[in-house]
Amino acid sequence: MKLNRLAYCRLCAGLSQKQIAELLGVGQTTVSAWERGQNESDLATACLLASFYNVSVPYLFGYERRRGLYV
Repeated sequence: MKLNRLAYCRLCAGLSQKQIAELLGVGQTTVSAWERGQNESDLATACLLASFYNVSVPYLFGYERRRGLYV
């Protein structure tokens, strides 16, 4: 199974789904659903996550390359 970029960025930051959920004020199951592609965050939340991880929103959702590699 390919690891999506939301999960990849979270793991690279050394954070749990619960920690991200608390940071954003959502439930851990919501973060899990985002990472599994069962649901999508709203644009404001996507912008917060991208800023937090220091990546672009298109990168976070798989539309843009970073460092010449697809993750």
